[in-house]
Amino acid sequence: MTEGTIGIRFLFLSHVIFILSLVTINILTNSKFISIIGLVNIFIVLSITDLVIYKIFYRQQYFAELSKRDSLTGLYNYKYFYDTLTNFLSNGKDEISVILIDIDDFKKINDSFGHLVGDRVLIELADILRLNTRKTDVIVRYGGEEFAIILKSCSITEALEMAERLRGKVENYLFALNIEGFSGITISVGVSNFPHNAMSSIELVKAADEAMYCAKRQGKNRVVSSTYKQSSCNIAIKEKNNSKIKKVKKVSNIST
Repeated sequence: MTEGTIGIRFLFLSHVIFILSLVTINILTNSKFISIIGLVNIFIVLSITDLVIYKIFYRQQYFAELSKRDSLTGLYNYKYFYDTLTNFLSNGKDEISVILIDIDDFKKINDSFGHLVGDRVLIELADILRLNTRKTDVIVRYGGEEFAIILKSCSITEALEMAERLRGKVENYLFALNIEGFSGITISVGVSNFPHNAMSSIELVKAADEAMYCAKRQGKNRVVSSTYKQSSCNIAIKEKNNSKIKKVKKVSNIST
């Protein structure tokens, strides 16, 4: 129960007590200080006042909540993500992990099947994330086809396990889209942790973002930890460059 709800109930009860007090005065003094009709009228006026206050309060609550949400998926938005992450980190006691998720080749989905299909994919991905995370986790549509999850009191090992579980769920998910040629999606995921990888919200997100793009460079549809991203990315880039060199040599041999 919120403080505002408690305040409204207290206001209503105070009006009831006020009316009962007037009734008690009438009885004790055996007088007609206020008639029954007068008491009823006072109660009606006070009740209407309560109703107006109630509507104003909940309208404010509604718009306040709306300002935190992404209009398409219903998840929390970018601003709420940073506000919450900064708030969690200010405590400095709990381990905080961040998972950043990017849909692989999402532009091809929009180009091939249209933006309505792309929107449907985003909505259903949001549902997958809701169903496969903890109640305490903060799930966010970070922007475009990117999503983020804040995991409070969660080690890097636990975060990696969750990230891998989510990746598998998405890869095997059957979307409710009866469209020829659409076979589903995969995601690339980066994971970072406070205090192991970063000490501020900006650093924490940057570390997860770099890990996510490392996953992209390694071939997509995988999870990469910020702790191991540097060495693994260097290996992936080296292998990719070696592959290009071999192709160039092969073409050169053919031409000669």
